[in-house]
Amino acid sequence: MPGLSGRKYRARAFGLRLGAGRGRGRSDEWRRQWRRRDGWGRMLRWRLRVPLTRARRQVHSSQSRLGDKVSMAIYALWNNKGGVGKSYLTFQIASEYARTHQNQKVLVIDLCPQANASSMLLGGITVGERNLVKLSTTSPRQTISGYVEQRIISPYQNPKVGSGFALNVNAFNKRIAKNLFLIVGDEELEVQASRVSNATRPGPAQAWRLVHGWISDLIADVRKSWNVKESESAVFIDCNPSFSIYTELAMSASDRLIIPFSADGSCKRAVRAVLSLLYGITSRLLRNSSPIGSTARLASV
Repeated sequence: MPGLSGRKYRARAFGLRLGAGRGRGRSDEWRRQWRRRDGWGRMLRWRLRVPLTRARRQVHSSQSRLGDKVSMAIYALWNNKGGVGKSYLTFQIASEYARTHQNQKVLVIDLCPQANASSMLLGGITVGERNLVKLSTTSPRQTISGYVEQRIISPYQNPKVGSGFALNVNAFNKRIAKNLFLIVGDEELEVQASRVSNATRPGPAQAWRLVHGWISDLIADVRKSWNVKESESAVFIDCNPSFSIYTELAMSASDRLIIPFSADGSCKRAVRAVLSLLYGITSRLLRNSSPIGSTARLASV
């Protein structure tokens, strides 16, 4: 936090009160609060550091073995709870990755009907919202909803129109690197959800699998239009907080899952719900392990 010293920043992050006076009583009370809470903080930092170090080693070893054959992972950002900074994290990760990897193409797919990540990328609260309205009122809509409408018309055969919905963000926001592209979010996704779900039921025997491949088809269309190797592109998907049909499509297309969460009980329950929905882990097993440890073990499988 700008303008705060290290001790004050940690105290603010953990919700500790720093007394303005210098009396011994207030200082001792602050130390007692810090000891109670910093024990968990040290454990959290250690639990995070170990799996991250292992993940880095795995990535480096696989790259050295496969060389140019390594494909950049497709990341989905999801938590079964709103308000944890999922869209903001998508905006930050994608923007910074594009800035530091100018030799790669970066694609953001906004599958959240609130379209907050799109708003931030397209210019922010005022300019971004104006651009969102403009893109969602064209005919056809230049958003993810426009792509979904095309797939509802052709649910079981890829019409190969996905590349037409990938917009270069720099054309709307000069602060964003020129190699970042966006499939714009749209509130119309909520209205289309039942039609997408219905497409998984009739039709051929593999209707469910074909519909759940829509986002994979979209990514393949965009990559083909770029004429780049998979190792020269990165994809980040901002998901709907609820476990809707769009979340299912995103999970089917993704290689990696990033779960943003804060240190509170509601987020702990939300992470458990995510692991239960995706991996079928029972509540009893989750109660005996921390969300961080469970996520790290599942990621390494």
